[in-house]
Amino acid sequence: MKKTISETRLLISYLCPADSGLSETFSQFLVSQLTAPVPATVMGFAILCECVSAAATLPPPPAPPDPAGGDGSAPADGLHAAALRCTALMLRSANGNVRYAGLSALCRLCEAGGARPAGPLQLAVVQCLRDEDETVRLRALQLLHAVATEQSAAAVCQRLLEAVAAAERRPLRTLLLGRAALLAERYLTRRPQLLHVINRVLEEDEAPAARLRSRLAAEPPGGPLRPAAARLYAELVVGGGAAPAVQRMALWVVGETGHLLEPELLTAAVGAVCDRLPQLAAADPLRDRQPGESSSPLQQHLHALSRLVWECRAELPAAAAARLGDTLPPLAAGPDPAAAQLARCTLALLGDAERLRRAAALAEDVLSGRARADFTLSFADARVAAELERGAAVLRPPPVAAAGPARLGASVPTVSDRSSPSLEAGSPFETLGTLPLPRFLSVDEGDASVDEPPPVWTLKGRAPGPVSSPAAPDPAAHPAPSAEDETAREVAALFPSDDS
Repeated sequence: MKKTISETRLLISYLCPADSGLSETFSQFLVSQLTAPVPATVMGFAILCECVSAAATLPPPPAPPDPAGGDGSAPADGLHAAALRCTALMLRSANGNVRYAGLSALCRLCEAGGARPAGPLQLAVVQCLRDEDETVRLRALQLLHAVATEQSAAAVCQRLLEAVAAAERRPLRTLLLGRAALLAERYLTRRPQLLHVINRVLEEDEAPAARLRSRLAAEPPGGPLRPAAARLYAELVVGGGAAPAVQRMALWVVGETGHLLEPELLTAAVGAVCDRLPQLAAADPLRDRQPGESSSPLQQHLHALSRLVWECRAELPAAAAARLGDTLPPLAAGPDPAAAQLARCTLALLGDAERLRRAAALAEDVLSGRARADFTLSFADARVAAELERGAAVLRPPPVAAAGPARLGASVPTVSDRSSPSLEAGSPFETLGTLPLPRFLSVDEGDASVDEPPPVWTLKGRAPGPVSSPAAPDPAAHPAPSAEDETAREVAALFPSDDS
């Protein structure tokens, strides 16, 4: 019987979408099997599992039209309702294999059929999260990931991160981190508290972080989250103390979105990066390079500065430009050819014709073989330097400063725009393909501001004096929550109602 249903399920998955009559016939057969008494044996549960999996291959029936012309709710789907009742029976089984099979069938039903656990089935899934068998717990996490909504995304991500902390195998950690990153990214625009999940993924593992960066690179340049992303990660760059992976992400985001920053924060971010450059230049680039990276930390910092200067152009504050002019010349003459080239290109973007000629000379040395060019970035920056040199002869004179505030809404002295006309059509840094450039990673506009200190409240009519320490809480007045209360709260967090 089990084999027959399994083979029929595969056949029906191809035939039913094109034949509504066959789909209806098979649905009636599955309902009869799911509602019939089944012996509580492993084989009986196996037949139920195959029937539930077969139900996932059938689309739910369309809602019948409302006779009154309104938008009344459609009646419950008998096939999916019967399948959900059977999976609840399997999840309450004492056999771990049966519980695992029930969760697997329920996952297929939720992913393909659009069903959602409800009532006692939600409680059974939460109890499976505490199962002694690791495979049952992981399958329950997969189910939560499949049915997660905007309201439950934070609770599901927290569960996934707890499983990451308890996992010992690296492939399992990578899998769980990838699911957490996907879920957090899906609802990040409306749930800014999920940002810490993405930062945790970046700190833990490079594989999901690389996939995350590639997906974030598709965000359009005019997205509403870019100003908040710039502020958030500029503060990370200025403050320091974050994990290396988060610092690298912050550099890339600031390089992409620095032109959206307030002038004061932009100057502070440039100063923080310049403070780290001498220390990075003295370190061994091969020793400090992360696995799978094609550039050293020094090159990554210089690349972010180059991108930042290109994006800001005329709106780069004068203080930030002066700091770059003092810090980059020693690095432009350093032993690392790729880092020296990035430093020279950054200086060239500041608009000095003499530095443009120096960048062109270095490009000729690299292309002719007189200088080392064992980095992919060297060839890319050589093309950039040559393009800058071609436009050096036709540099425009400094434009007259227009009256009124700048684009960022602040009247701050800026470097005059003396960029090459040949570069106006597009950024030359599009040729730098070895470093991923994420487009956004942030929170909503109103949640990225610096927290203000709380106001100080005073009590009128009370003389100043030492504040008495609060009394210890009475355990009898506030009893510890019971296990049932904890389970109920967890069910409410993982399976919230639609209107919560």
